[in-house]
Amino acid sequence: MFCFVILAFGTGLFRLPCNWPISACCFAVILSNYYDLPFNDILDWNKFAVILKEKDVYQLKQILKNISDAEFVALHYNLVKV
Repeated sequence: MFCFVILAFGTGLFRLPCNWPISACCFAVILSNYYDLPFNDILDWNKFAVILKEKDVYQLKQILKNISDAEFVALHYNLVKV
């Protein structure tokens, strides 16, 4: 299961609401050209999330379909560890 995370605005700052996909045990699909992911100093988001540029939104379906079973299992394994 995938959860889409898009850029949000709050109190004049850009922010990405990235915590809820983890608590829902789904893979975050982050669509943003500029992001500062929470706890990025201790978490390698690339191991349990799909991070794409905004321009990739038009290929999103194909990108997600191209994730191999092995990659999907690795994403899930790493998500559970978080």
